[in-house]
Amino acid sequence: MKNKVVFNLVLSGILMGLLVVSSIIRIPLGTISITFQTLVIFVIALLLGYKWGSLTILCYLIVGLLGLPVFSKGGGFHYVLEPSFGYLVSFLIATFVVGKLVEKNTTYKRMIIACFIGLAIIYAIGLVYLYIIMKYYLQLTIEGFNFFVVYCLIPLPMDIISIFIAVIIVKRLKIAFNNSQTENQ
Repeated sequence: MKNKVVFNLVLSGILMGLLVVSSIIRIPLGTISITFQTLVIFVIALLLGYKWGSLTILCYLIVGLLGLPVFSKGGGFHYVLEPSFGYLVSFLIATFVVGKLVEKNTTYKRMIIACFIGLAIIYAIGLVYLYIIMKYYLQLTIEGFNFFVVYCLIPLPMDIISIFIAVIIVKRLKIAFNNSQTENQ
């Protein structure tokens, strides 16, 4: 049990570092940039589960809000007024839900379905928050259809691909971890 806790702590730290790196690497697409955060969020949820995964994301959010530049545009408490902050909040909820959905069943099908549900959560919360901040805080003129195309349809294919990549990565890591544990016994 003690070894499992240490293993999860170390893995949590490594994956949190990977999440920070994934927020910094951006692919510019017109007025938006796509990061690899969704991919890493799914790896965290599928690999660590709902407890450790959620704790990892919560630590990431706390560290960022305390001022360390771990988010894509920096950090600090003022970041709650960034249009993209809703996505960060949604990461915590999506990680919990995805981790819970695959807690007892880690078949490819179950993991993929869980990630699609997680993606729907990320988009629902992220897009609503983005719209509210842009329209009411930044007072930008927003056209519904253009907003939907730019902030949903353009990044969606990359996020769908991320689901399949995350599932493959996690399946292979779980096999490697199981083989490693078997050799150490």
